[in-house]
Amino acid sequence: MSNARVGSLVLGSTDPKRLAAWYQAAFAPEVEITDSVLQLSTGAMVFEERDDVAAQSAEPGRIIINIQVDDMSVLVAHLEKLDLEWIRPVEEIPVGTIATLKDADGNFVNLLQLNG
Repeated sequence: MSNARVGSLVLGSTDPKRLAAWYQAAFAPEVEITDSVLQLSTGAMVFEERDDVAAQSAEPGRIIINIQVDDMSVLVAHLEKLDLEWIRPVEEIPVGTIATLKDADGNFVNLLQLNG
């Protein structure tokens, strides 16, 4: 069990192409989306069309997507050029730095830069 890890995350959406494009623009503009998959440096995000979900998340805090970054200031400078909604501004926490924003479907996304 110690080798278990999350390899990918499936995000169901009424508009998976729009959601995938949002994540690509925000976190991996240089990476092509292939077969609805955005490959990140570790793990992947899979975007799936679903008819059993609403266009916007009714409970955006139910599942929070954590994106770990090496340099929060570089990512935040990039994200501030995009049209997005910040939920929690960048702030220091005991283990590092955190910020929270909403994705195109209203899901919460934490940005984490850990100390060390």
